[in-house]
Amino acid sequence: MLRESQRLRDHLERAAYLLPARFQTNLDSTAENWLYAELHYAESSLSELSIMDSAHSVQLGKIDNLIVTVSDPGIDLSRLNSTEQTRMMNTMCDIAQKVAQAYWSILNYTSVDVVNGPPFWYFGPAPPNETILEEAAQSALNLTEEIKQI
Repeated sequence: MLRESQRLRDHLERAAYLLPARFQTNLDSTAENWLYAELHYAESSLSELSIMDSAHSVQLGKIDNLIVTVSDPGIDLSRLNSTEQTRMMNTMCDIAQKVAQAYWSILNYTSVDVVNGPPFWYFGPAPPNETILEEAAQSALNLTEEIKQI
């Protein structure tokens, strides 16, 4: 889960930096193709993460919905002003960071819940930090709704 969350972060951040290709009316096809490839890779990583962590499919589904929405060529992002564009890019990077951070704490039990965690000898997968993952999902939901209103 850690590896896939980091892959998701990497691809989603690259996609955020390539978003200006979608903001322009005269699209640069190379940058746009690269953007769609990064969104596809991010969606693949998210799909793998969802398979491994089916307990959080609702939160991960909200992030997937954002990726699908940004990928939709029918949505005209060129109508966004520069402030909105920057905010959208920053929000996508923030979501990417939060997902990776949620899964990063390999010892979530010891760093988050010392009292109720498993015994010290437990070497199984650590669950993601619920609070951080929910923040990422809520940010993704909010951004998706904003994009759909364009």
